Formats: sequence, structure tokens, C-alpha cells
Amino acid sequence: MEVRRIESSPLHVNPETVSDIFNDYYLEIIQDLQKNNVGDGTVTKNYINSSMFLGTVSSNEVIDAIAKLKNKKCSGPDDIITDEILKLCHRDIVKPLTNIINSSFESDRLKTSKIFPLHKKEDQELVSNYRPVANLSAFSKVFDIVMAERVYKCFDEKLCVMGVFFDMSKAFDMVDHKI
Repeated sequence: MEVRRIESSPLHVNPETVSDIFNDYYLEIIQDLQKNNVGDGTVTKNYINSSMFLGTVSSNEVIDAIAKLKNKKCSGPDDIITDEILKLCHRDIVKPLTNIINSSFESDRLKTSKIFPLHKKEDQELVSNYRPVANLSAFSKVFDIVMAERVYKCFDEKLCVMGVFFDMSKAFDMVDHKI
């Protein structure tokens, strides 16, 4: 891949340099969005004494989530397992995976992913003409399906659901991650 930061900058081909250019570009976008955030920085904390996540996830929920995966052959950041392989071996790992998912509901770090630049328009040499695409692990996708099922259940039961974001362009970048 050959990219340049702006039209007048040199063309870079070294994979590490190209990766750094994309990383710096995406970080800069986030920093600009945070600078332009119109919030006054005041954080109001309203606590609700109930949670949709208090119950543990069952092995059956995990099996159902695995069944909903597409048969993709690309692995995520773990470079280990694809959706297709997870479907084939799910009986052998459903119990530990269920335990991991239940532990993840309490974790500060829910998931990681590989980020790949995907060309979206015009000049392929300009870094600004690419958007970041996250390649998630099969396990992370199962976690997402289980989480979504819980959120939908709360919607259906007309329970309070707070802080749910659905693919809003750059919405996550606007959140102050220090709060």
C-alpha cells in the first residue's frame, strides 16, 4: 500500500510507516472532535439500582449466539479462530466461553480488534480517503450478539436502557473516556 498524509507530502510505502500514518490520522480526527465537543464537562451521575446484566449468561444463550454467526473465514485480532471454526467446535468450548462472557460484563475492557483501512473514494494515495474498519474475533461477535439480545429484551419489557449507541458516525469519539 502506498499512501501520503496530504497531496503535497511524500508517498510512503514502508508498512510500518504507512501504519503509523493511518494511526496518527485517526487519532487526530478523534482529538479534533473532542476539542470541538460543545459539552461543558459537567458530569451528572444518576444511578439506577437495577441492571439488565445482573443475571448470568447461560450456555444456551451462547450456543444460540454462535448459531447466528455468519460463516466467515477471516479471524480477528486473536488470529486463531474464525466464525466457521467456532461453529464447528462450539460444543467443546461453550462452557469456558460462557464463563468468559460472564466475566466480561464486569470488565473495563470489553474487546479489542484489528483495524484495517478501507478505501472509500477518489485518490487511493490519500490517507483521508480511507475509513477504519474493525475486524473482530469470533468470540467478540458472540459477546456482541449476547449483549444485543439482552438490550432487545429490556426494550421489549419496557425496562430502562441507558447509554446505547448504534453505529452513529464518530459518536464513540465524542465520549469523554475519562469519566
